[in-house]
Amino acid sequence: MGKTGIGVLGVLAVVAFAACLSAPQQAAGPARQVPRTNLSAAAGADESEIIIQRGPDNQTQEFVGVFVDGILSAEVAPNSSEKLILPNGPHSVSVTAIGKTSSTLRFQARSSRFVFKASIAIAAFSSVILTKESEVSLDPASAANILASVPGADSLPQAVALAARAIAEDLPEKSRVAIMNIGASSASDGEFAVDELTSLLVNMKKFSMVDRHSLEAVLAEQDLHMSGMVDDDSVISVGRLAGAEIILTGSISGFGDNRRLTVKALDVQSGEIRAMSSQKF
Repeated sequence: MGKTGIGVLGVLAVVAFAACLSAPQQAAGPARQVPRTNLSAAAGADESEIIIQRGPDNQTQEFVGVFVDGILSAEVAPNSSEKLILPNGPHSVSVTAIGKTSSTLRFQARSSRFVFKASIAIAAFSSVILTKESEVSLDPASAANILASVPGADSLPQAVALAARAIAEDLPEKSRVAIMNIGASSASDGEFAVDELTSLLVNMKKFSMVDRHSLEAVLAEQDLHMSGMVDDDSVISVGRLAGAEIILTGSISGFGDNRRLTVKALDVQSGEIRAMSSQKF
């Protein structure tokens, strides 16, 4: 009996050990959504960012639910995007809409920014699709290191990264910078470009960034709208009222595989263009 008892304990130990090896990794912790009034908020130490981007869905206006580690963490409207911050470590993300759920994508967060795109296909067999668009490291402290791995622009995230590097190289350190708007036929592309450009410049630790909420407050006081800022004089006027020294504005033009992101930095005092970048993607 003694030998049999030891044998059973041994078997149980082996089974328990095997179960530990086969069990999925536990998520590092819950994600938190960044309020739309403070989209420039950046991940802190030992944290990463994920951006869920959604294009226009002509067939449905239903919101897409975003599940991070199995927990509903955000809802994304058509032609919009949402940003979440989460602790470094293993995570999973999926989206759901129209009674359907996408495949679950698993990723390892290591002080990175992940961009995912959610889309809804309504046909004979409707589906919800989630794809990973890009991953950029947030760890380096300098502009050169943050963007050194970007070889050329073949997507909007890469075009924004290259534009950020070009603009940052030509602006004085410690400048107080505001980002007005990036005009685009797709509102979600414009929002994404502004959010991504803001995050990149914040993480460079080179400039003092004007909070998005401050810009919106100035616009509300002047009875203006971001989308109405089409001429440099209006943009400079808002920048001056918001206390900026440099204000960035730009546009996304073209279509398909022949699109271009243009960003320019205007001196609020002189009205001169201090820096400019044009990236084809």
